[in-house]
Amino acid sequence: FKHNGNLKAIFFIPDIHFGPIGMLGGSRFPYLIERFSYSKYKVPTFVMHTAVNLDNNPIASSQLPALTKALTRSVEECKTSKGASTAGIYKSSYGNSHILALSFGENALVTFTRAPRVTEDISPGAAKLFRSKLEAKFRNVALLDAHNSRYESAPSSELAGTDIGSKLAAEYIKAISMLSKPLYKGRLLMGASSIELFNAMKRPKDLGEGNLNAAIFEIKGKRFAMIQFNANNMLPILREKILRYVKDKFGIDAEVYTTDTHEVNKLDLGASNVLGRYSSHSKILGFVDKAIKEALANMEEISVSHCRYIMKGFKIWGENSRERLAVALQSVTELGKIIVPLIIAAAFIVAVLLILAI
Repeated sequence: FKHNGNLKAIFFIPDIHFGPIGMLGGSRFPYLIERFSYSKYKVPTFVMHTAVNLDNNPIASSQLPALTKALTRSVEECKTSKGASTAGIYKSSYGNSHILALSFGENALVTFTRAPRVTEDISPGAAKLFRSKLEAKFRNVALLDAHNSRYESAPSSELAGTDIGSKLAAEYIKAISMLSKPLYKGRLLMGASSIELFNAMKRPKDLGEGNLNAAIFEIKGKRFAMIQFNANNMLPILREKILRYVKDKFGIDAEVYTTDTHEVNKLDLGASNVLGRYSSHSKILGFVDKAIKEALANMEEISVSHCRYIMKGFKIWGENSRERLAVALQSVTELGKIIVPLIIAAAFIVAVLLILAI
């Protein structure tokens, strides 16, 4: 996003999953990429979670330079798209699945969410199908999994995410088919802000390092805000509080996004460690207030540039990773059942021999 040829904000949407856990693989990439970009370009940088699952986990944290190179090359080579200063907002829903599309000329950011129901990862097969449907409407499409609602009492079929052939995928496909005319269309204004949040919140365990980012888009006087946290999903009650606060105080419709960083996950902090589980909701609302005010203070006309960069040789976990990981964990568990009795038996034999020796 640019104003008079100068960078206003960067949306970086790599086709990878930010896992698997803690410091491993790509778990810290959202923070590390954001830090790199903000240091280099001095503008808010949104490292977005696209429609991927564990299959797209990087195999090693040492792959970070490939991503920072991709970001740098993309910024340097991106070109303003035809009609990119004109924007449109599209919305549709079917069942519990919701689609929000922001179009910028021939480009579109398309958000998928089932909030307040569970919004979890989208499989590569489902993502490919969604993209093909959307490319009949927009030339260049970026899929965004808002990853903004999770509660553990939900049905297991929802907690497992959206896979091709599932009821959830069918609902999204129907919602995509219902996208027709934009609700609003016209010249695009934008404001953006970035506020350090992790340390300001006293380093809560349900939040990753880095910033709270906010972008406000205005079309014909109608405003929409994207509010992003570096976290792995969110309690639906916190999302509702944020949306209600922004609407009541500023009159702005909004959606909340998380990066799905697995930096916040450890052996004792699984998928249930979502934003709002430990962090103060009132403190988060205070920072959201500040971010919205800062973004509103720099609203200006912008144009949108787009670039697609292919990272050759970038290795990921691969297909059916969730299933193979489950098998591996089961194997470790079974092995443990065998090893522990053997250790106990061996210790008993050693103890008997020592007694006999005495």
